[in-house]
Order: sequence, then structure tokens, then C-alpha cells
Amino acid sequence: MVNAVLENVPGNPLQYLTIDACSDVNGNVANVTADACDAFGHPDQDKSFKRRSGQRSRVRKLQYIAELERTVESLQNIGADLAVRMSSLFHLHNALSMENKQLRIHISSLQQAKLIKDGQTQALKNEAERLKQMSARHRRSRSVTSCYDLSSFGADATAVNWQMPDMARLSLNGSSSVSPRSGYGI
Repeated sequence: MVNAVLENVPGNPLQYLTIDACSDVNGNVANVTADACDAFGHPDQDKSFKRRSGQRSRVRKLQYIAELERTVESLQNIGADLAVRMSSLFHLHNALSMENKQLRIHISSLQQAKLIKDGQTQALKNEAERLKQMSARHRRSRSVTSCYDLSSFGADATAVNWQMPDMARLSLNGSSSVSPRSGYGI
């Protein structure tokens, strides 16, 4: 509405104001006494001054309102742009949150798998140490029995093999499902 009114307002709204001898171009009363103005024969000078002042005030008010409307319109455009940007950032945030959750789940499963592998590795190390000890005992028992003639004692050579582990059941790549100390008689 204000834009429609301002279209009818000229570029210089003061061009339609009349200038009399008692006022300058802007409608301000010159440094002339009221008696001097009356001497020029302008009895309605007081009314015309008020009318011109009212016109200037209305024009300034319309210009101020038009400037406010332009400001409001530009701020509304900025608000709409920011709303679109905020919406896209919100969607991006949701997508990143979902990806973060998936990565956390994946990390958790990898940590559990690592714990399992560490347990299996430790079990295999324990089994290997146990086998080394058994092998050392076996070698000691063989060295002791080799000093003697087995035929004189009537000892069976297979009697010593009961301590040897079943190598087919032992797996060093971590896929063994056999517990480390089962089946060896210890």
C-alpha cells in the first residue's frame, strides 16, 4: 500500500510547495520578523507554513515506512534462505549421526573380535608352552632310558608315546575349538 502511494510521490516532494518571501526553499522561516511577513501581505502565511510542514512530515513518514518495508522484505528473504540452509544442515546432521552410530557398532564388534583373538592367541601360547615342557620331559625321559638297554628291561617303546600330543587336534591359526588342556591327561 505504501509503495502505491510512493509511486505518486514525485522524486522531489518539495517541488509542489510554494515559496513565499518569508520562507526559504525548504520552507523554513527566514530571519525575518513576523511584522515583515505581514508587511508583504501574507495573512495566511501561518496556515500555509503548517500545511507545508504537514506535507513534508507525511512524505518523510511515507519514505520511512517504505524503507521499513524494504528492510522487512530483505530480512524475510534472508530468513527463508537460512531456513532452507538450516533444513539441509539438519538432514546432514541426521545422516552423520546415523553413520556415527554404525561406526561405533562396527568398532564395538571389532573390539570384541580382538578380545576373542587375544584370548585364542594366549590359549595357543599356553598350549605351546605346555607342549615344550612335555617335549623337554620326554627328551629327558628318553635320555635316561637310552642309557639302559630297553631289551633288558622288557620295556615297550610305545609306552613313552602316551605323553605326545595329538598334533592333528592342535591348530596354530586360531581356528581350534579344542580347549588347551583337554585330552592330554594332565
